[in-house]
Amino acid sequence: MVKYCGAKKCDLIDLLNSATTSRERNKVVKQLKKFDPCPRKELDVEFDAKDCSCKKYNQTQYYMCWRCDKPKTTTVKVMWNSPKGLKIICNTCYFALSANADLERSRKENAQYYDFMKKK
Repeated sequence: MVKYCGAKKCDLIDLLNSATTSRERNKVVKQLKKFDPCPRKELDVEFDAKDCSCKKYNQTQYYMCWRCDKPKTTTVKVMWNSPKGLKIICNTCYFALSANADLERSRKENAQYYDFMKKK
């Protein structure tokens, strides 16, 4: 068995994608959790729930969430067809983005209503 002591994050991500056994994947995920996440939130304003598809699997899926940059071991994957291509995000990020989109929509509606009432 190979030990992943001094590996780089990009090398570990490649190992995660190419690992064949759950034991190897678990070791890689454990090593990836030692790295500090670098969240990517530049596409949050362009999020639309219509562009996402949630897929539930019977077996555990191992992947890196594109948005929060954390390793995930779950049975649910969200494929987001963003303006910059297909991104795989976790369920938590999907719900956070959906909540933010709903909040922004509500703020716009309240601002329009407030302006309408102000003109009367």
